Amino acid sequence: NEAYGVDSWEIWGDKLEIIQNVSCRGCYDVEKRSLPVEYFYSDDYESLIERDFQNQQREEEEEKERERALKAQRREEKAQLREEKDRAEYERLKQKFEGGGS
Repeated sequence: NEAYGVDSWEIWGDKLEIIQNVSCRGCYDVEKRSLPVEYFYSDDYESLIERDFQNQQREEEEEKERERALKAQRREEKAQLREEKDRAEYERLKQKFEGGGS
């Protein structure tokens, strides 16, 4: 698809900002990308890319772990609330039938 290409690019500080044209079937759309400029000037750019990729993977995994922990905490809190509600309902019914209450 000839529409997939670089619309424009600029160097801002230590980043290369790229606007990529990802248009399809007549609908104009772009995606923005940002790459460290050092990728293009360093003799050891492959290790820089690998390092950044590994850092990104680690950050994504840490974020997933935080989300898992938060979901587990919410499930536990929900279960505790349900248990408290059930306990209160049990006490209310017990009072009603044993004490002749309303």
